Amino acid sequence: MIAYERSYGTGRSVCSVLEFFGWVVVVFGILAAFVGVVSGGFLGAMSRGFGERDPHFMVRVIAMIPGLLMVVAGLISVTLAQQSRATLDTAEMTRDLLDLAKRQSLPSLRTSAVQDADPPFEDHETVVAAGREWRRTAAGGYTIIKGKGVGLTFGSIDELKAYLLENP
Repeated sequence: MIAYERSYGTGRSVCSVLEFFGWVVVVFGILAAFVGVVSGGFLGAMSRGFGERDPHFMVRVIAMIPGLLMVVAGLISVTLAQQSRATLDTAEMTRDLLDLAKRQSLPSLRTSAVQDADPPFEDHETVVAAGREWRRTAAGGYTIIKGKGVGLTFGSIDELKAYLLENP
């Protein structure tokens, strides 16, 4: 994988803190659910006061629910933090891809406007634009040497421009 420059430091820090606290909430939720199952929670303590030895199974399940909700909330927090970090990674990589695309398209950007390209055609032996290359021939015409229409020869720059405009 290509290394890329990391930025958005504040956003990354916030994501790390949120993810850490999310995992803390998950751990405490697991502990709370365990305590709820074992003790039966508040209802379990109340039922012991009425002479019952152990709380009923449903009381234990009900006492476990707050802990499970904490686990779910913690996992949602972790998920959102990781999703935010992935969004930041995508923004950085998209910026790098845009820079790469700009660097690769510079030769064609210089000559991409076929209608306004008379002076550059006169000064260059080989011209690259729109995924094609053409070269000036010894007879003063132009021949497409790469891309759609390879081998076609035109007597003037106007004929070449007309062909390129009709056959993008």
